[in-house]
Amino acid sequence: MILVRTVEINLKKETSIIINLLNSQRFEEAINKITPLIKKFPDQPFFYNTLSIGYNGIKNYQKSLDILNEGLRKDSKEITLLNNLGLTYQKIGNEDLAEKKFDQAIQINPKFLDAYINLANIKKNQNKNNEAIKILVKCLNSNPNNFILNFTLANNYQSIGKFTEAKKLYKKCLELNPQSSMVDKSLSMIVDYNNDEDHFKSMQKKLSETSDKVSQMYLNFAVGKAFEDVKNYKDAFKSFQKGNELKNEMSSYNIDNETKIFNKIKSIFNDRKILNSKEGDKKIIFVVGMPRSGTSLVEQILSSHIKIYGAGELSFLSDIIEKKINLEEQNYNDLQSEYIDCLKRFKYEEEYLVDKTPLNFKWIGFILNFFPNSKIIHCKRSSVDVCWSNYKNLFSSEKLNYSYSFSNLANYYKLYEDLMLHWGKIYKNKFHEIDYEKLVKNKEEEIKNILNYLDLDWDENCLNFHKNKRSVSTASLAQVRKPIYNSSVEKWKNYNLELTSLIKMLNQNT
Repeated sequence: MILVRTVEINLKKETSIIINLLNSQRFEEAINKITPLIKKFPDQPFFYNTLSIGYNGIKNYQKSLDILNEGLRKDSKEITLLNNLGLTYQKIGNEDLAEKKFDQAIQINPKFLDAYINLANIKKNQNKNNEAIKILVKCLNSNPNNFILNFTLANNYQSIGKFTEAKKLYKKCLELNPQSSMVDKSLSMIVDYNNDEDHFKSMQKKLSETSDKVSQMYLNFAVGKAFEDVKNYKDAFKSFQKGNELKNEMSSYNIDNETKIFNKIKSIFNDRKILNSKEGDKKIIFVVGMPRSGTSLVEQILSSHIKIYGAGELSFLSDIIEKKINLEEQNYNDLQSEYIDCLKRFKYEEEYLVDKTPLNFKWIGFILNFFPNSKIIHCKRSSVDVCWSNYKNLFSSEKLNYSYSFSNLANYYKLYEDLMLHWGKIYKNKFHEIDYEKLVKNKEEEIKNILNYLDLDWDENCLNFHKNKRSVSTASLAQVRKPIYNSSVEKWKNYNLELTSLIKMLNQNT
């Protein structure tokens, strides 16, 4: 009995260490810790699940799948293993298999909420928002006080522009968990604050009381947005600055590594050479540029056209190419088929699909070689406006970790600018450029220019893009639900003094 108890105590200690390692994103250490424990306790699903999380963290998805399947051979009805297997299939883009695993888990235990939530997230990713909402509402009817369900449904409503419903659920989330700064941040994106707004006051109070750095980070970005809404730009900047400092501390971004990738791209495409292109039948519109340069607006306009399907921001192309580049691979022959396979999750009938992934500007050479039927739209915006807009937003993607310091921001912008000049020289007139400022000023004329480039007829719906109910999950989700406005042009001038150092860095020669 004493021996059994000692084992239980030791396991509790080990599990606590493992969870802390994973939460700290120390994946290699976690893997080394868990691996011997699986051999020692082969019937414990916890170790298979956490080891798979570790391998997912270092993007070794095949190893993660192997580990989870090994665990399922011990117990084929373990729902947590089936659920994580589904999540891993989702990470590699196989959403059909992911759905099957979530369905399996639900069949074994119809009350297993995690599987329902993950299933709903897949539907959302596929732009099947009504199906996602239906799943979540059904679950919520039986579990009205479940925080994750309320939060997930709120995010779904938010993404399709149902802000009233989203606000109601976010507020319910804060009743269930008043300390959730992530909810505060999500809610702040769709609230137009005034000084008397209760949520504004509560966020300030929470910020003054919390010592948790993650909470401070979320709250500073949210409070900064609120201060900006009430035109208190001095305090807004202080909040944004603190939020960025905290996020930068948590990130492991190295501009030198980024520079190497950009140089590698230029070395691959040092002339107009063709890498082994083959004709494809997919018509894809790639909307590229710096994040916050108007890419979401352009996609919203285009997806309002009867012949265009908006797929949102897709990581597929970047994931495929970066893996090959990092492995020093010279053969890109499979790039086209791998990417097209990833697009199969979208069931659309429109002639064109839009991949609105801003950082795909890095891959213009690959796109022109491997997707000859595609079109590229490059969105441009004032360097200070675009950098400032990056700085005051908290992004979910690690690929945007350059944005949390002025130095990294300025250097990244210069890399972007240099690469676009490179593409312009070797692929002259192969892509369409649009200035955000011109689009705002002369929307109808600029939209017609885009459609002419795409060889598409005029569609009046493009002018009424803000009425489009498609899902939008970017930082611009609130802006694209409004008609075009020009208040965001030269918005940085509200922070003229605070941005002196950034402007100086942008103007310095590399």
